[in-house]
Amino acid sequence: ADIREKLNPVNKSLSLSEYAPGIYLNIIVQKSLPNQAKDFLADLRNIVEGSWDAEDITAAEEKYTALESLIGRLSSSEYADRTWRTQCLDTRLHVTFIAQEITPEGNVRNVHANDAGLSGGEKQKLVIFCLAAALRYQLALEESATPSYGTVVLDEAFDKADPYFAKMAM
Repeated sequence: ADIREKLNPVNKSLSLSEYAPGIYLNIIVQKSLPNQAKDFLADLRNIVEGSWDAEDITAAEEKYTALESLIGRLSSSEYADRTWRTQCLDTRLHVTFIAQEITPEGNVRNVHANDAGLSGGEKQKLVIFCLAAALRYQLALEESATPSYGTVVLDEAFDKADPYFAKMAM
């Protein structure tokens, strides 16, 4: 939810510059949990659901054993457990970003779930536009039409870009 909320000003920034004539970019986020994270969340739900009542000592002991196992994996330094922990807890791995090319009327013209099928220049253009929108979000006050002062260093960002694209991106 936090990621979706923070995308709103980035998308607002993307809407200020044409990605192509009559086309703007919009970024959406999709939940994409790894299987390890799904299993981890299911295990947590099973542990906390229901009762830990002393009257049902067998169920409480099963929950305790399951919780003890999870805590053991979370605190383990074994490679497999560290990998599992990353898959479960690193929320950056739980989402996928998708760029939509949209018309001013809001119609989706094209979708980029990854950079497959794009030429080198098209990949570069997509990355630069998203980067520029994110920088604008970081450097501009919401009510400001232009960003406040900030230094940005781009190493070889426009090395093979045509002059029109470089000017448009900047």
